[in-house]
Amino acid sequence: MINFIVVDDMEFFREQINDVILSFSMKSDIPTNKYIFDEYNKNFRKISNSKLENKIYVLDIETPKHNGIEEAKKIRKKDENSTIIFLTSYESTYYPSLLRSEMKYNFVSKQELFKIILVNYFNIIADNICSYKNNLVFNDHNALISIKYEDILYIYSQNNKNIIKTINNEISVSKSLDFLLSKLPKSFVRSHRACIVNIKNIIYIKNKIIFSNGEEISLLSRTYKNIVIELYKNIHNISGD
Repeated sequence: MINFIVVDDMEFFREQINDVILSFSMKSDIPTNKYIFDEYNKNFRKISNSKLENKIYVLDIETPKHNGIEEAKKIRKKDENSTIIFLTSYESTYYPSLLRSEMKYNFVSKQELFKIILVNYFNIIADNICSYKNNLVFNDHNALISIKYEDILYIYSQNNKNIIKTINNEISVSKSLDFLLSKLPKSFVRSHRACIVNIKNIIYIKNKIIFSNGEEISLLSRTYKNIVIELYKNIHNISGD
């Protein structure tokens, strides 16, 4: 599901963008939701602050009451991953500053070909979303991290950092374990207050955990042990003790 959030004070452009979204949805066979507003109002902020995934913002860079760039900065403070596309007639004023921005904005000028350009953006973004569907994806210090779920063995805390241990590598990140767990599917669970494990890559559990590559860890506390074992049995279709 892709959630399109559109703001433009001109009805003509709202209708044009709506047409582009409808066409994209039909041709791509990807389900979509649309939230279309004529101003940056409380209803817009309710949607932008929601936990909807795969958001694509198409924003008027300036409305009678608000500045779109300032609104986008507010979005970025809470949401690093959503796509933001600006529509504007004022290319000479705003475009250079957008290109220099570190906020990862996109820019489409309101011209005759803007619908074609917008469709191309949507297709590229959709391809990225689909390719990331089975990945842990997040921004860390302005770097986009993308790791296949199936490659992750476990994630643990060490020296005020969190380390994602994969089959062939390990990656140190600043994100909290709570944040990372919220981005992972249900096959990931805490085994210890300082560790998250991928049940699908576990081959043995008792007083220690052994992973599919032969690696062993002892980060299995009494608080989480039964939860880990039960999930392991369910995922691997194991019955009994």
